[in-house]
Amino acid sequence: WEVGKRIVAPTRTKDYGILSVVFQLYADCNIHFKIPPTVFYPQPKVDSALIGLHFLGPTQLRARLAGVNPVNLRSVVTSTFQQRRKTV
Repeated sequence: WEVGKRIVAPTRTKDYGILSVVFQLYADCNIHFKIPPTVFYPQPKVDSALIGLHFLGPTQLRARLAGVNPVNLRSVVTSTFQQRRKTV
């Protein structure tokens, strides 16, 4: 459940991070519903979630990247989120 919230987290929230940026860049993400631990055996000590990922085609991905080199983007995102409390 916690990982699912991080994947779909909007900007300017505590859960927003590298995972959010990468998943939301390459796919449209949403949480369909929360799954309680009682449906699994043995029961885990955490809640789960069903996450929908609709990956973008090459044309849509190029539009989202808007000419930015993916290697450069990765470098910027990694360095940005290494120091969470700093203002960029």
